[in-house]
Formats: sequence, C-alpha cells, structure tokens
Amino acid sequence: MTTLKSVYESNIKTWKMLINLVNKWNDKSYDLTDEEWDTIKYYKSFLDVHFNDVSSIKETIIETEKKLLKFN
Repeated sequence: MTTLKSVYESNIKTWKMLINLVNKWNDKSYDLTDEEWDTIKYYKSFLDVHFNDVSSIKETIIETEKKLLKFN
C-alpha cells in the first residue's frame, strides 16, 4: 500500500505544478520559459483530458486526497 500512497502523493504534487503552469500559460503578460513549455507539452494528454481546466484538475486532486486519507 505504501507504493500506491507514494504514487498518489507524487501525482498530487505534479498536478499542482501543472495548475501553476496552466495559470501562467493563460496569463497573457507572462512568457513561459522553454522548460515550462516543454513540461506543458509533456503532460499534454493529461491536460487535454481536463481541457486545460484548472478546476477540473483541482477536483482530481481532491478526490485523490480523499483516497490518501484511507492510508492514515
């Protein structure tokens, strides 16, 4: 079970990072760095599933956090 817990925790961390990047991407006054843009492209499939919608990603985080509570 600890492996699954680690995966959930890692996913949450990644998703929070992606929320930050999507917010930057949507900010027309912010220029993404090459590294940030490469990260967005790397996670394109995940972002497409959520239609680049931060609130949808947040919901996924909340649901995963609920699953994590079962490990405590």
